[in-house]
Amino acid sequence: MDKIINKFYSEVNFDLSSKCTSTKNDCVVCLRDNYFETLEIDYDCENKRKLYVVRYLPVHIKEVKSGLELMSISKRDELLNKKTLNVMCLGGGPGTDNAAFNKWLVSNRLFEKKAVTKVNIVRVDRCEEWNNISPFIIRHAFPDDITVKYSKANHDVTKHNLKVGEKIDLVIASYLVSEIALSDIPKVVENIKNTINDKAVIVINDRNQPEVREKISKIFELLGCIPISNYSQLHCDYSFDSEIVSKTQPKFNTSSIRYLGEI
Repeated sequence: MDKIINKFYSEVNFDLSSKCTSTKNDCVVCLRDNYFETLEIDYDCENKRKLYVVRYLPVHIKEVKSGLELMSISKRDELLNKKTLNVMCLGGGPGTDNAAFNKWLVSNRLFEKKAVTKVNIVRVDRCEEWNNISPFIIRHAFPDDITVKYSKANHDVTKHNLKVGEKIDLVIASYLVSEIALSDIPKVVENIKNTINDKAVIVINDRNQPEVREKISKIFELLGCIPISNYSQLHCDYSFDSEIVSKTQPKFNTSSIRYLGEI
């Protein structure tokens, strides 16, 4: 994790705001306020994307892994005893979902390897700009005794018909639902239904706000699934360098709500 954080921190230009069209005059404030001022988040700025990784990667990995840990032991064993496990990350962004899954996979094979020998992971994101950042993150902590195949699909799941090949066993969506309208939920669910097998697991991590919870509840209602959830606050389990803390004001504690539904 140190290598990832230090790499992107070293590439952030904190003076860029003085030449930017944004009215914020501060890159950290511009990134932070973006999530409270608009539904469709803008990641066109490369500086913003790199700062996002530094500020949010550790805590978002913790949140998604916490959501995965809501899985029942029987369902976990069912997934890990598949020879090939197919995973889909919706709205994958920089690859946070992948990294969280990797850490979950390692921790759940620590004492018993299970049958899985190959994992196929498809990242679905409408924002192509993440494609030059995600390669540094998606392989973080992945176990070296399992074969992994990565693929990406730059699709908007609220508009396009999604096709990903093999039926998906595990879907992870982190901070996707808060960026889409309630009216678009049926199309998102249609895409999920068309890509998963009949015993899939759905994990959603997002803002703990009434309007977001309403949309997440609608997703599980349309999937015909009653989820479990957790919103406890947890430390991100990462120690930032003091200079990075001062300059980027990273997020240390989880604040999301995590849902898991077993189809």
